[in-house]
Amino acid sequence: MEAADIGILGIAGILLAAAAASAAVLSGCRRRQKLLSILRSETLGLSREVAELAEAICSRQADGRIIDQDVLDRYSLTEPQTYPGLIPSLWRLPTDLAGRAVEFHGQLCLARSRLAAWRRGERGSISTYLLVSALTRSANSGDGILRESTRRLGWPTGWKPEMPLASALVEGIERTNPELLDGGYWSPPA
Repeated sequence: MEAADIGILGIAGILLAAAAASAAVLSGCRRRQKLLSILRSETLGLSREVAELAEAICSRQADGRIIDQDVLDRYSLTEPQTYPGLIPSLWRLPTDLAGRAVEFHGQLCLARSRLAAWRRGERGSISTYLLVSALTRSANSGDGILRESTRRLGWPTGWKPEMPLASALVEGIERTNPELLDGGYWSPPA
């Protein structure tokens, strides 16, 4: 083998390595985009459910209507389906977005547990505040995921949580009873 042949083989090896590296990068980008798309889709549905439930509870309370089992069944919170499977892949997402996903699902878990307690009959003004505050925080943290993932995917901006009654209830109780301030799922137990 001559030096020219060795040089050609070297260049061919370098080109093949570069092609393999760019294919791996492209594949990683596709996986990341797919993860973002899946996370965004589920977050959108769950955030809407949470916001609708918060507004339904506050609307009925403001009108003096009873919040019966039919209302709670109509506005039940769906169990996340894709997030548990995405947990091993969260490292593929940008750190800020992965952190937002963890926060959203923590807030959602807290809202689901408070809703279960509320359904069992714990419906005082404090428990209503705790439930509605968990619901509004969950919807707002879901909105953060939606905005960021939409921006990264290059999709048009979509839904934004509108919860004027729920926000008013939470702000009113926090203003009159600052010792009740609910810190969310990371707050220390009372």
